[in-house]
Amino acid sequence: MSRVLGLAAVGLGLVLTTSACGGSASPSSVASNAISRAQSVAAAASSAAAAAGGDSSSPAAAGGAVDCSTLTKDDLAKFLVYTQVLAQIRTPDTLAAIKAKSMTDYTPESLAAILDKLQVLAGHPAPGMGDPGAAVDFYVKANDSVKAMLDSASVTQAQLDAYQAQVGGVASILGKQVAINAAIGTDCPKIG
Repeated sequence: MSRVLGLAAVGLGLVLTTSACGGSASPSSVASNAISRAQSVAAAASSAAAAAGGDSSSPAAAGGAVDCSTLTKDDLAKFLVYTQVLAQIRTPDTLAAIKAKSMTDYTPESLAAILDKLQVLAGHPAPGMGDPGAAVDFYVKANDSVKAMLDSASVTQAQLDAYQAQVGGVASILGKQVAINAAIGTDCPKIG
């Protein structure tokens, strides 16, 4: 059951990220949609866990209260877009477009600031959706690798291939959104 929910949430993340990158929706509306759907996924996971004999219906059951006061809808929308940027870094041309800011306003520093805020989710997983702290740590490492490439005078295709191998490709990068989005849906419902 959790595998099905996880795959559905990954598909949701791909759809939302695609719409965030190419659609006309505002960052806040994209974030609201993502949070609403993450809450639905988290609720379904909670129901499945409860049916299996566990009590995961409250944030306390998922690790305690989370202070989400520093997170905003805009942060969440940018998180979705910026992680899509991390996934798309596969060629020198893409890296050059990111450096020139012709694709997005992503900078390693802007993503790092959002990831710092998301650290509050560590230890507060939505049932069956994975550890949001580990997902944030994954993104920190990927973002640091991208920063190093952006700071470099030149980057070879071999370096970009090594980066893609490090992060596990597009599906791995986007799949890490599930744990974070589900935890937000469970522990930070007022953001949505």
